[in-house]
Amino acid sequence: MTNDYSERPDILILPGHPTEGFPSFSEERQYLKFSFDLEDGTVVLGTLKVINSSTIPCRSRSPRGGMLLPITGIIECSVNKTEFIASEQLTRYEEVFHTSNGEPPLFLITGNDLSLLHWENALVDLSTDDINILESEATKGVSLAMDVFGIL
Repeated sequence: MTNDYSERPDILILPGHPTEGFPSFSEERQYLKFSFDLEDGTVVLGTLKVINSSTIPCRSRSPRGGMLLPITGIIECSVNKTEFIASEQLTRYEEVFHTSNGEPPLFLITGNDLSLLHWENALVDLSTDDINILESEATKGVSLAMDVFGIL
């Protein structure tokens, strides 16, 4: 079902931490190497091709056969998605990342008001030229997301 699905969440919150020394670039800076140590001791690692595209080619990954990630939460960021597009995308994330434990918590940080959607969300006013206001609102949005995910 997910083989032809090309969307990907902007931010996945996982229990664990990046492996020491990662992420890193290849010597010619054409590839980004990543490695992440999950809380259960599993290591997820791979190499991504660095290109200016919304579809990032994965050149290698381990575990090779894939795995179910223990997702704590998903953050989707949007500048100006319509309610229909955002709803369609988040519904698809629920389907793709659903496990026997249910769907992972989703949070939307957006530049336009999508408060009518049933997912938790935060609005960041992108019309301001004041970097302090922008930073403050983005920080509030991330704090709300962490609260929803039970991290703070």
